Amino acid sequence: MLTNLEKTNLKKEWETFLNSTNLLRVRKGDLVLSVEENHLDSFIIECAKKLDAQNSFCDAIRLIGTTLSDYEQLIQDRFWEYRLRTLITQGIFKIEGSLESYSTYKVKLAIK
Repeated sequence: MLTNLEKTNLKKEWETFLNSTNLLRVRKGDLVLSVEENHLDSFIIECAKKLDAQNSFCDAIRLIGTTLSDYEQLIQDRFWEYRLRTLITQGIFKIEGSLESYSTYKVKLAIK
C-alpha cells in the first residue's frame, strides 16, 4: 500500500511526463528522466564504431541489434531505427541499399 506522500510524489512525476514534449524516458538510478530524442545518438555511433562501420558498411539490422543488446535498458528497436534514419538524414551515416526496412540496408559512418 502506498502512503499519501508516495501517491503525491508519483502524481507529480506523472504530471511532469504529461507536460514534457520529450519522446524518450530513461532511468538513472531510481529516477526516470525525460530526455531529448537525440540523447542516445552518441551510443549508436559508438556501437557502429565497435562494428567497424567507420571503415566498411555494416547491416543496419546488426547495428540495431547491437544497440539493443549493449544498452543497459530496454528500448524498442523501432526507436533505434528511427534515430538511425535521422542520423542518415543528418549525414552522420552513409547508406547502401533500400530504406524499405532495416533488414534491407547497410550503413557506414560518414564521420571518423
